[in-house]
Amino acid sequence: MRKGGWQKRRQQPSKIVSIAPSNHLTTLNRRQQIGLHHQLERERIHLLLIDEASKGLDDVVAGKVKYALSTIQSIKRRRSA
Repeated sequence: MRKGGWQKRRQQPSKIVSIAPSNHLTTLNRRQQIGLHHQLERERIHLLLIDEASKGLDDVVAGKVKYALSTIQSIKRRRSA
């Protein structure tokens, strides 16, 4: 017997079919999807950091860097003149 004119419907959890490393099909529930998303995001951030560090080292080798202290002092001298 229904009370009122409505009932709360339970939605089926969304699932993703994925190929596991052992080449077996597996389904992921929402919590696993979020965990996988967070893991992939961390890996992307690490790769970006490694890329930026590599670019920085390339700049050092190419001589495209300046020492901060001497650069700041030269800017201050120009502003005061």
